Amino acid sequence: MNSDIALLDIGSSRISVLIGSHGPNKTVQITAAHHLKFDVYYNGKWFDKNQLYLAIKTAVLAVESARGIKIKRLYVGVPAEFSSVIAKKTTISFDKSKKITSLDIEKLKKNGLDSVANPSLTIIHDRAISYTLDDGRSLIMPEGEKTKLLTGFISYIFAENKFVLVLKKILTQIGILDFKFICPTLAQAMFLIDHEIRDRTAVLIDCGYLSTTVALVRGDGILSLKTMNLGGANVSFEIGKRLDIDLSLAEAIKQRISVTSIPSASDTITFDNGILGQETEYSMSEAVQGAIEAVVQIGDGAKQLVDMCEFDVPQNMVVFLTGGGISFIRGAREIVQISLSERETVLAKMPPPHLEKHQNSSIVSLLDMILDETEQGLQKKSVMASIIGFLLGD
Repeated sequence: MNSDIALLDIGSSRISVLIGSHGPNKTVQITAAHHLKFDVYYNGKWFDKNQLYLAIKTAVLAVESARGIKIKRLYVGVPAEFSSVIAKKTTISFDKSKKITSLDIEKLKKNGLDSVANPSLTIIHDRAISYTLDDGRSLIMPEGEKTKLLTGFISYIFAENKFVLVLKKILTQIGILDFKFICPTLAQAMFLIDHEIRDRTAVLIDCGYLSTTVALVRGDGILSLKTMNLGGANVSFEIGKRLDIDLSLAEAIKQRISVTSIPSASDTITFDNGILGQETEYSMSEAVQGAIEAVVQIGDGAKQLVDMCEFDVPQNMVVFLTGGGISFIRGAREIVQISLSERETVLAKMPPPHLEKHQNSSIVSLLDMILDETEQGLQKKSVMASIIGFLLGD
């Protein structure tokens, strides 16, 4: 597979298996993909584990066939509903001032992890929000600095074992024994939000179909990660209720409306009613009012989750909206901004060739983070091999 990596992305209403690589200018290229839509999970519970197994097996076989390869290692995105975050400060001291090494940083992180470990959780990331030296200086990376005291504000991200065990069993059954769990929200924060903005604190709202994730982001870590059972499906439901139509037709209408203003009572939207050559008119005003009601619920819910965070939430921080739930609806961003006390709310920009594909933001972000880490690991191995070769006289 050369530099290609394989990814399993699990959403509330879709699972995807993909093969990806970095192209020119480090663009994320998807070379094979298989998506299956069904009700996957809700409120932290699987709808049907057997269906999940069959879907993952089908998707894996499809991309293996498309690429003519056998997946040996698979990265698995852990949905926020099966994740938790603990951000805390931890400190190590030294007998005298010394240059900080990577081993010191690892020891600092391990000390902090030991104090928050939970038998029902599996650690998947430990990311620094900031470090502080004994002279009070705050740094993103302290390696090489001299100090007697090093304090780290570390974000520990965990996967719930009930998720880990189910996925381990499924992957083992289909013959994949090497896998790694990763956090999609962390990947999105690193990929979609510029580091200068993250350093000042930002909010990421990923609105999916059945659920929405709200993360408070700072530095290279996550301060708070929360979810709510509201998403794009609620918009479709409210439209369907207003127009007395089924969910599939309401979903189609949702794709065509704007919530920037309420149309007049006489405005209509026309759809094929399923009878050859016949169409039915529906009230555009009712559809839009239903959509607005649902988007307001999502915005208000996001505001509640932000307010629940135990850390300071600056009024002037930027809020980034992504995901396939409401990002495509014209006017939804403005409604969410009003709900969030007029904090600046923007649509997270997807880079080429994925422009406007907000439903793929977790996929592209995960691929980019995995590829970056893989390439950095290969570079370190290359440097070490060169050093060893030099010492051995090769």
